[in-house]
Amino acid sequence: MNISQPKTFFPLVIPLLLLALFTVEDSPAQSDFYGVIRDSGGAVPQLNIAVAKFDITGDFYSGDEPEKAAELKEKIEKGLAFSLYFNVVTADSSLMALIGEREMNYEDWIYLGAEHLVGGSFYSDGILFHYNLEITDILRGKTIYTTEFKAPIDSVNQLSYKAVDRIINILTGEKGISFSRIVFSVASGNIKELAICNWDGSDLIYLTDNKSLNLFPTADRTGEEVYFTSYFRGNPDLYKLNLISTELAPISARKGIDSSPAISPNGEYIALILTVDDNAELYLLTNRGRIVRRLTRTWGIESSPSFSPNGREIVFSSDKSGSVHLYVTDIEGLNQRRLTFHGNYNDTPSWSPKGDLITYASRESGRFQIYTMSITGENVRRLTSVGNNQDPCFSPDGLHICFVSDRNGNKEVYTMNFDGSNQKRVTSVENAYNPYWTPGIAEER
Repeated sequence: MNISQPKTFFPLVIPLLLLALFTVEDSPAQSDFYGVIRDSGGAVPQLNIAVAKFDITGDFYSGDEPEKAAELKEKIEKGLAFSLYFNVVTADSSLMALIGEREMNYEDWIYLGAEHLVGGSFYSDGILFHYNLEITDILRGKTIYTTEFKAPIDSVNQLSYKAVDRIINILTGEKGISFSRIVFSVASGNIKELAICNWDGSDLIYLTDNKSLNLFPTADRTGEEVYFTSYFRGNPDLYKLNLISTELAPISARKGIDSSPAISPNGEYIALILTVDDNAELYLLTNRGRIVRRLTRTWGIESSPSFSPNGREIVFSSDKSGSVHLYVTDIEGLNQRRLTFHGNYNDTPSWSPKGDLITYASRESGRFQIYTMSITGENVRRLTSVGNNQDPCFSPDGLHICFVSDRNGNKEVYTMNFDGSNQKRVTSVENAYNPYWTPGIAEER
């Protein structure tokens, strides 16, 4: 990393948001660094970080290393900004005009407000890309972490995801979600197939091709297994698809509806809507499909369960009061309580992995909008206002929400921050439904 050393150094002021000291043992160049405490229910303090131009080293096997290095830099900046842990500092045109041809030094980055600098070197060996990551504490002028990442030369995305998640972990102590993906249904005529893409919409692939209705996808905590309801054998049954082996297995094929699965955080249970007694009720099943107990007994129709992070409670929707509202029950079927009292149609809840918020869709003047509230039903907050916005689901870190919106004419998957900011379209499929934000398999491999 070509960074000129400053001639003078500014006094060091440790920001108040650097709260806890961590130690990492996997890098010989590792030194002390700081982490921060995050909470999706409040303001998220950000560290100011910059990404320098990477050095190109080694032989030029593919001939496009400079372009790929620039692409990697851009993707790392995008991933760091998306994470919410960082404010990504970039050099503006006025500063670049001022420094001219010389390399930027630490004083330049400090002038821009950066606290940490990501740099390193990049090359390919004809088979793999190699990125040697360096993280520098700019205020101390000290490299605090180094490591090497490798990825196939057709996957700059994978290389950037590895780097971003490691940077997040090193500087905040948190676990990144760069390898997380969004699985959803795509409609074409009377058919709905399952598709999956990266959190930013890239690398979209279809998971099913059975010319049927494939609905309500969800996933286990590993991200390896997707559960969904499918009509491909005539009845709306529950299936499990292993994304690694591609093995498809039936889980529940009871008479009537086997719909809207939710997987408990420990992977042991499935909350499922069944009509075995002719009415749509909420049941608790084992992960193999055996009924543990019936959780609701009402004349109304229950739907859309979502587990709390500790797996002890389930939020769901029901019209048992005459209108569709959100309720909570424990997994024993006891201590049931109503959560929503505004509007007359509140549906598709998703419980934040952080435990503090529930997001859901509420109908207003014939259109749906996305809301959040505390787990007590208080602090109701609307996040969207344009078009129809439905089927919200929290990201694995609780800091983002995916949802479906038709604001641009088609039903596409969008993402936004937990507070409703930074709303972006991530798909181009025209008719998307029921998105679920699943952990990424590769993050553990």
